Amino acid sequence: MSWSYSGDPSTSAKDKVRFLVGDTDTEDQLLNDAEVLYVITESGGSIYQSAHDAAYAIASKFTRMASSKSVGDMSVSYSDRASSYFSLAKALLELGARRQPPTPWISPENIVRASEKDMPPANGTEFYTGQTDYLRP
Repeated sequence: MSWSYSGDPSTSAKDKVRFLVGDTDTEDQLLNDAEVLYVITESGGSIYQSAHDAAYAIASKFTRMASSKSVGDMSVSYSDRASSYFSLAKALLELGARRQPPTPWISPENIVRASEKDMPPANGTEFYTGQTDYLRP
């Protein structure tokens, strides 16, 4: 499987996702190109949702490994790495919500004037039923 990173996240969605999850080291490749492109497709192109999904996938890889591994003087804790990536996934989801907030949407078909007997105007104001409905048709 191929792995690539240009070093410039502005060049592609794939590089943006790699940059956000820290998968930029050729010596420590976490997701291959096909996996990154898959999460981008599945998220509908949302970069922060894609990065969340990628971080979650990386964390999932570490959870299935032994909790730690030692070779000589070097020791790696996979459970710590998994925990860190789960935390990163949560942070990316929150960051995405702040940077790309959902847009409320009202269906014009759902807006009708309330009748006087159902909802008399208060102090001259009018209320239209459906004006607080945010469901898409």
